[in-house]
Amino acid sequence: MRRSLSVVFITLIIPLTHALLDTGFNITKPSWLFNGILPASATDELPAACISAYTEPINCNTTILISPNLDTKNETLEDSCNPTCAASLLNFQKKLKDACAGIDLRDLNLDTSWLEAAVDGEAGVLLYWKQCVRDLKTNVLCMITEEDYVIAWNAVSADTASDASVQRFCADNCLTQSVVLNVPSAENLEDLREMCSDIEIEEFPFIDAMVFANLIEEDNGAVVAVGMNASLGPPGPPEGIGRSSGAASVGRVGTEVVVVASVAWGFAVLYL
Repeated sequence: MRRSLSVVFITLIIPLTHALLDTGFNITKPSWLFNGILPASATDELPAACISAYTEPINCNTTILISPNLDTKNETLEDSCNPTCAASLLNFQKKLKDACAGIDLRDLNLDTSWLEAAVDGEAGVLLYWKQCVRDLKTNVLCMITEEDYVIAWNAVSADTASDASVQRFCADNCLTQSVVLNVPSAENLEDLREMCSDIEIEEFPFIDAMVFANLIEEDNGAVVAVGMNASLGPPGPPEGIGRSSGAASVGRVGTEVVVVASVAWGFAVLYL
């Protein structure tokens, strides 16, 4: 079986805030490594409807913008991760996509901007779902640990699906969701389904967000594969962070478990 894995691991400390995103993503928070402000050169070229849609309020706490690379994120998650925010983000992106239809954002040097990430549906997966994974049975936020990395490594290194390490991995819905969201693709979902035959992928709460981002399609409620660009395959060597750098994975160097930080969509380039 061809498999590749990646999981997000984060720890934090920063006062909570209940401010909402009153101007959409058109906001800058240097201390959070976030800058979604549209440059003047772009606003001169963009249609008013597109700019207006980008600055529409989103019913999410501003802390959803904190970079996952900061040690100040985890204690804000309970405040940020709620279904209202997820629904509002998806609605915001759908309206923005319609308002900005037909615009060549690459030609305006906005191909790595939060505007394009929202238009393409990537922003909701990065800002919300990658950070807000909840246990499907308890609804408690998932916190992936170093031990989970080991479980994932053992599972992808196993020779057969009946291996005890695979069964342990497949029984942990926090870990399986995190694996999919670290490389959100149809191929990753399909390989997970092959690896963990008892998993009901359609029950994952982020499926609608992946459908909107054109990563997968649904046929009468069943997930079907499209746009394959990543896989659950053997862990590979470390790669740098950058746009279109390929699937992330978990690898080993000596006795250390190392998270390989490459990103399928190159989200990392969006942060300062």
